[in-house]
Amino acid sequence: MYIALQFDVKEDYLLFAGTTSLPDDYDFTANFWKFEIVSTNSNILIENGFLDDISINDNITILTSNLIYMDTNFFEIIELEFNNTIYLDSEFGFSNFVTYMESNKSLF
Repeated sequence: MYIALQFDVKEDYLLFAGTTSLPDDYDFTANFWKFEIVSTNSNILIENGFLDDISINDNITILTSNLIYMDTNFFEIIELEFNNTIYLDSEFGFSNFVTYMESNKSLF
């Protein structure tokens, strides 16, 4: 499962990116933040009813791994929470991600 996040409001982008300013010519609306969820974790989200519970414009809290797999530019989601319900726990989410990396080793 892949998710792309784009911002329309500069202040929201700054908050998410963890910065207080951008160069004047920087077009933050053209910058997408990309996230990935390995299939085992996607299945957990589906089983826990996450896709049934969310709507457009909902605020979702995510935790990503700082491990990078195969030089991608995706942030790997290992925990997901919405409305005080944890749909994917970081302990299982991270463990499933590590298992995925070990089962699909890079050729490089």
